Amino acid sequence: MNPQEKVRQLRSIIRQRLTPLIKGDYLLADAPYHSNIGDSLIWHGQLDFLSTLPGRNLGTSNPVTFTFPEVSGDVTILLQGGGSFGDLWRYYDEFRMKVVRHYHGNPIVVFPQSVWYDDITLAAKDAEVYAAHPNLWICVRDRWSYDFMVRHFPKVRVMLVPDMAFFMSEKILDKWRGRSADRNLFLLRTDKELVVSHVDVNGDKGLQNYDVRDWPTREREPKWIYWLDRFSYAFSWRLKSFPRLLRLAEGVVDKLSDRYIRRYNTSVGLKFLSSYDVIVTSRLHVMILAILLHKTGIFYIDNVSKKLSAFSETWLSDMEGVSPYIKTNVDSNL
Repeated sequence: MNPQEKVRQLRSIIRQRLTPLIKGDYLLADAPYHSNIGDSLIWHGQLDFLSTLPGRNLGTSNPVTFTFPEVSGDVTILLQGGGSFGDLWRYYDEFRMKVVRHYHGNPIVVFPQSVWYDDITLAAKDAEVYAAHPNLWICVRDRWSYDFMVRHFPKVRVMLVPDMAFFMSEKILDKWRGRSADRNLFLLRTDKELVVSHVDVNGDKGLQNYDVRDWPTREREPKWIYWLDRFSYAFSWRLKSFPRLLRLAEGVVDKLSDRYIRRYNTSVGLKFLSSYDVIVTSRLHVMILAILLHKTGIFYIDNVSKKLSAFSETWLSDMEGVSPYIKTNVDSNL
């Protein structure tokens, strides 16, 4: 299967599986107001999918700006997809569970996540929180995560759904497809998800003609994104005794973040990745964006939670041009 066919297939699966879960108006409670391009691609895909539904978006917030507004019981609470379910990025799971406890009477959908727990006893405690909600769906984006949830969250409804970035607008993607500068990329994440033993940039002679990078926004975070994030924290602390003023200030942050952070990160990612032919990466959304751009020389390196191989084995085994990184694979493309 070529990239074009694969993108159509995964978009169709997303539409078929998620559309019945969101029947009316909705709130998106934890959008990613930061510089990780991959999270913005997910956010973009979520909004493009939601635009196909009849319901209205009653608001978009992040964990800092979300004020837990009172809504009618038929409003669906939506939670961001990604790789933060478990104890690897604990802050986001704590927020999700706070939302689940608060909106006991509302339908809740967690967009597709990768799951990772180092502490299985913590998973058991989390399972109790999610199981207590009567109308909750947790979507996961790979078979390993699905099997883990079925085993350790047996009373929670779980659904296997591809990553939401695959629902990004074809109109936006078409502008960047077919571009090339005869360049090769080795994009390596630099945070705690990196497994150093999987990578030997200096010792692999096959990488001498590769640009060794991370996402541009991670190499040098734009100052305006940093300060917008800081301002939201400042508002939540300094104005907590003035709820009306706090809601007004955080509403401004929400609108600015949706208008500028999501669009800026997406644009930077598209411009950056479209100029490469062969791509080696330890970031899942570099692999996904390369597929969306119809690239065919894509090699992946697993991170600490093995989410790249898990996603590939679940959805991409029948696709041409995507394979695990092996030194000889890279050498053959030079």
